[in-house]
Amino acid sequence: AVDINDKRLEQARFFGATHTINGGVSKDVAGEIKALTGGGTNYAFDSTGVPKIIPIAIKALRAKGMCGTVGSFSPGETAAIDLLDFFTQGKCFKGIVEGESNADEFIPKLIALNQQGRFPYDQLIKFYDFADINEAISDAENGRVLKPVIRFNGG
Repeated sequence: AVDINDKRLEQARFFGATHTINGGVSKDVAGEIKALTGGGTNYAFDSTGVPKIIPIAIKALRAKGMCGTVGSFSPGETAAIDLLDFFTQGKCFKGIVEGESNADEFIPKLIALNQQGRFPYDQLIKFYDFADINEAISDAENGRVLKPVIRFNGG
């Protein structure tokens, strides 16, 4: 797991990350990932919506690896990737919309994993009333919560 917030890296370790890298400290995140994995990962996943992360994630892939993103980008944003590396290594980049899953199958699987104690999603989220939206944003930015959920009308 890569992040610039040590609290979120601690959460990643709790949820099963075997290695963590602070991207704000590391001078070569892709190089560290390649060293840790013996040549790169098969998969990389971006959830940041920060365009400069995409080339790093793609560079960290091994040959024929796939990088997916669920990041929310602004119109017109671009990312500069090393096209020679991308092409000669057969790497793939994919935008992921709504999880690329069949909700009728996927959600029951997640519920079953939760019931088995293998996916404690209740520890990933924290609910906030709309009046506390600034606190929710602050908590997310500071790593106190992974996924703030805003409730309207206290519901």
